Amino acid sequence: MVGNVLVALVLLSGEIDLRASAVVESRAGETPIVAGTNPTGFVAEIVAPAAMFVYSDPGLTFHAAYSPRVYWQHPNAVNSWAPLLLHTADLLLEERSTRRLSLIAGLTGAIGEPDYTQLQTLVGGVGQSALPQITEIASVSGQLLARVTLTRRWELDLDGQALYWRSFGAAPVVTTPTTTPTTTTITEQRSAGEQGTALYRLTPRHALGFGAAGSEASFSNGLQIYTVGPTVTWKVQLTPIDELKLTLGFTYVRAAGTLTPGTIPPLGPSGQTATPVGAFDLISRVARRDEFFLLANANGGVDYFVDPVLGTTAPRARAGLGLTAIMAPDWMAIVRGDFSTALRSTPLAPISLGSPGSPAYYSDETLVSLTASVRRVVTPGVFAEIGGLWAERAPAFVTPDFQFRERQLWVFARLAWTSHPLPRLVN
Repeated sequence: MVGNVLVALVLLSGEIDLRASAVVESRAGETPIVAGTNPTGFVAEIVAPAAMFVYSDPGLTFHAAYSPRVYWQHPNAVNSWAPLLLHTADLLLEERSTRRLSLIAGLTGAIGEPDYTQLQTLVGGVGQSALPQITEIASVSGQLLARVTLTRRWELDLDGQALYWRSFGAAPVVTTPTTTPTTTTITEQRSAGEQGTALYRLTPRHALGFGAAGSEASFSNGLQIYTVGPTVTWKVQLTPIDELKLTLGFTYVRAAGTLTPGTIPPLGPSGQTATPVGAFDLISRVARRDEFFLLANANGGVDYFVDPVLGTTAPRARAGLGLTAIMAPDWMAIVRGDFSTALRSTPLAPISLGSPGSPAYYSDETLVSLTASVRRVVTPGVFAEIGGLWAERAPAFVTPDFQFRERQLWVFARLAWTSHPLPRLVN
């Protein structure tokens, strides 16, 4: 099928471009080698070359990219000196042949051996405690975005997503419960989500939207989760480049399926619950002077999450703030902070790591992180970057003896090259 698409694109009258890039990164610091363990000092090297095919014409753009990612770290979870190899392929299609309709379709596939930090991006929607300790994984995710301008004031936005991932050669998570049934390693997930919003433009600056969102997910332990609910959205263009978006809604959640023996059934005896949700997103240019720009992005809200391993559910609060400073044309600095926590009134029951009788361990449901980096464009096709990451995890705030742990703290140096000139850092 992909071959037929490429042949069809070649026969069209647009432009074809072949591109290549490569990224080399070094890391050093400390991090938990696997979930639930104390941080350990480590060093790591990453090499990620990539090749891209690009076709473009006035109404269509098509990207196809492939990248093998080589990751070496010592020490590591499998006590091996061999590097990890992860293959990733991406397809992206943007169609804008008319002023009334625009489509964006994307497909990403990965197979190989991800490191611990990459694993969270490949198995989206699964919590920290549900991450499998694996040596190989395969995942496929897709997204379709459609925007239809119905009239001068009405606009319809549709967003569909799907994900499948599976781990191979999974090692069992080493947890022995003290007061709860046995937890279960998740080795496979199928999920899909859909959201539609009808947006009515009240004025040139204000718009009001009404929509609905739904999702379904099934896991290898037999758990199935369904969500559905209405949403109301308000968008305001504060200035020509500053935008604020507010979303309020209500989510109904239902759990079903035949669970693996010993797994905790979530959502209580009824297997269902309903809860309010909401979010905000703000994009703003804070300052501009000559060739200096300061941009801000803030977001947050309350959503609902399910941990399929521990069989727990709860509303979750999250907040994030990012600042980007640009000194055109060659310098950029980025600082980003994020926080999330489960909104529980009673703590989870503890589990024990390792043999029975080991100290109680409360599952992590609170995360705070800070990242910072400085980038310098060396030539039109090369940039260098240095930065660092700090993150701490903890259980819910209502947990006895609450404290942050599982610290991730490292610095990195990165050098990137591309055959296609980088865009100049101007706004």
